[in-house]
Formats: sequence, structure tokens, C-alpha cells
Amino acid sequence: MVNKLIILVGLPAVGKSTWVKRFLKNNPNTIVCGLDLFLEQEYPQFSSYVDKFNYHMSLGNKGLSKYIDYMENNKKEAVNKGYNLIIDQTNLTIKSRAKHLGLPAKEKIAVFWRDTPKDWEKRLKTRGKKEGKVIPNSILEDMRNSIEFPTIKEGFDKIIINPL
Repeated sequence: MVNKLIILVGLPAVGKSTWVKRFLKNNPNTIVCGLDLFLEQEYPQFSSYVDKFNYHMSLGNKGLSKYIDYMENNKKEAVNKGYNLIIDQTNLTIKSRAKHLGLPAKEKIAVFWRDTPKDWEKRLKTRGKKEGKVIPNSILEDMRNSIEFPTIKEGFDKIIINPL
């Protein structure tokens, strides 16, 4: 059984991965999984995030299978060891979170980021320049419009909003 299942919920560049780094300092028995980490681990031969992402997407179903295996292996390890598990992705919809909430866990926590459009847009630009992670505006707008606030009814024991 997982100790704490923590599902991060928020748009790109709101601070999810930064929060994870802080959490890990005091919680070493934690496994973190998500697309960004997967790309970093799986494709070290590419220097930029965009190159890693584009290569992964070019693999089609083979790439999707690799990612699913990565997620499932991390989940199994967390369950077997009784570790905390953090799902570091956008997880914007009830449907996207449901596939993780079925895991046995002592506590299921949603960590949700709400942000003002101006602050968010500023961080997106900074991240694009610094890390090469650029997401087309049309996709970002679709993401913003698809956000569903996490609820206890979904299966969470606790919801943390805008963590420090």
C-alpha cells in the first residue's frame, strides 16, 4: 500500500515540479513519476525538452507503451515499498486523476494550483526561454478551459490549494 498518494493538479508552469523538489527534502521515501521525468530519464541523448518530447511522440504507440510501463512500474514500486507516490503531471480532469486514484493508499491528497493569468503567462515565458518548454497558445487555452477542481467525492482524503 502506498503511504501518501499525491496527485498534483495544475497548468504547466504553476510550480508543481518546484513543489516536488521541496517535498522531497523532507520525505525521502517518495517516488515521483510524470512525463517530464520520464523524458529526462528515457532520452538523455537529447539536450532540449522539445527534442525529447518530439522524439518520444514520433515513436507513436511504442512511445505510449514505454510511458505506460514507466508509470505502472513506479506505481508498483511505491505500493510494494509503502512509499509516498507523487504523480507530477497536469491532471486537470476527473478522468485523468481517476486512473491513479484506484491505487491502495493510506492517504490520497490532491495538491491544486490556482493562478492568475498574468503570473502564469510570465512563468510560461520564463520557462520557455530557460528550459525550451514551449506549449502552443491554443493548447494552453484548451487546458485552461478543461480544469476540473479536485474534490473529496472523487476519492481524495485531502485537498491542498496553492501550496507554499
